[in-house]
Amino acid sequence: MIGDKIKKLRLSLGLNQIEFAKKLFVTSAAVSQWENNITRPDMDRLMRISKEFSVPLDYFSDEEKQYTETELIKQHILIELGADIPKTTEAKIISGVIDKMPPDKREQALNIMKAVFTQYADSFERKEDDK
Repeated sequence: MIGDKIKKLRLSLGLNQIEFAKKLFVTSAAVSQWENNITRPDMDRLMRISKEFSVPLDYFSDEEKQYTETELIKQHILIELGADIPKTTEAKIISGVIDKMPPDKREQALNIMKAVFTQYADSFERKEDDK
């Protein structure tokens, strides 16, 4: 269900409901209702989530396609780097290196990158706003 996918995405980004809600300009109560499958975000909100958190819109479909936490984090990292997935050399290099790592090292590297992007996400956004 969509709520389960939203929660999985939020947790993969290391955000609590309040932080997630602020990025979407909604209340944490709305996020809670989505995650508990009480209500569903409308299509405009799903598109906002998709853009804000760098996930494909089909992530929210009812199809059985499963996205692992690693895939979600990797895609988020590549987009934060300004990668036009999968076209840029940087994106291909990072993706290739991550894919070749042993699972325990991959998880460790992704956690480090996630922490860096979480810490500096605001500065990335500000630089984009300045353009």
